Amino acid sequence: MTQDLKLRRKWTFRAHGKQMVFIKKTLESDIHVLMKAFIWALFLPDYPDLSVEIQIGDRFKPDLVQLGDDGIPVFWGEAGRVSLRKTKALVHRFRYTHLVFAKWNMNLVPFRQILKKETGSDRRLAPIDLISFPAESGERFIHRDGTIQINFRDVNRLRC
Repeated sequence: MTQDLKLRRKWTFRAHGKQMVFIKKTLESDIHVLMKAFIWALFLPDYPDLSVEIQIGDRFKPDLVQLGDDGIPVFWGEAGRVSLRKTKALVHRFRYTHLVFAKWNMNLVPFRQILKKETGSDRRLAPIDLISFPAESGERFIHRDGTIQINFRDVNRLRC
C-alpha cells in the first residue's frame, strides 16, 4: 500500500467509520505522514474530533489535536522528531492535555527517562503516551482501500 502512496501529495485514510485527508508537504517524509495517520486511527475512538496540522493560537503547532469547548487542547499528538524545547513546553504548559509522542521503530526507554526527569514534581492531570510503530507498519496496517486497522497491541506503548 505505501508504495502506491509515495507519489501522491494527498493521502486519504479511513478508520472507525471516519475519513481524513493527510497532505504530504514537500519536505515531509512518508513515514511522518504515516505516523500522523496511525496516531489518528489509534486515538480516534477516544477523541472523535481529532484534527491534523491546524493552528491553535499557540507558538507550537500540533501534528494532531482535539480542542475542548474552551479552546484548550484535550489531546495533542506529535509524530517523529520533537525538539527538547517543544517537549518541555508541552509537558509544563498543557498539564490537562493528553500528550502523545510517536516514533518509528525506536526504543522508547531513553525518551521516557527524559520525560520523567522533565515531569518530576509536576502534577500532570492527563497522561503522556510514548508510541513506537514497528518498521513494517506501513505495509501491515493499511489496506488497499486506505483503511487503517491498528490497535495498541500492534505498537510499543509506554505511559508516563
